[in-house]
Amino acid sequence: HVPYKGSAPGMLALLKDEVQVMFDVGGLSTTYVTEGKLRAIAVTGSERATGVPDVPTLTEAGIPGFELNFWFGLAAPAGTPKAVVDKLSSEIQQIVQSPDFRDRALKTGYYNVSNTPAQFNALIERDSARWGRAFKAANIEPQQL
Repeated sequence: HVPYKGSAPGMLALLKDEVQVMFDVGGLSTTYVTEGKLRAIAVTGSERATGVPDVPTLTEAGIPGFELNFWFGLAAPAGTPKAVVDKLSSEIQQIVQSPDFRDRALKTGYYNVSNTPAQFNALIERDSARWGRAFKAANIEPQQL
């Protein structure tokens, strides 16, 4: 385990052969895979990624039951008025659902899923509980970046 302060420094170390393997979200790594600069071993989702359709899922690669989906979200300070949060949510959903945004995301291995603030909070709670149990079972201590 080599802690990096973000994906970019880890990716640079991988490209320089300072580390041999890395978990990364689509985007940048997909570009390096399609350019032949990196070899993708597997994708962590339940389906193959559109940007790299020849790369198997971990289940297909012989590791059944492992599924990890990365997500990005927009957060506002806790005291933000509900009307402002609702307006931001509405605008973001329009952007995410636009054909141009969807097409660009799919080309780099991302899937667009827009949801409400309540659904996003529920996702955060589910993932926090899931990964909290996994970290505790593996004796992984939280780290400050």
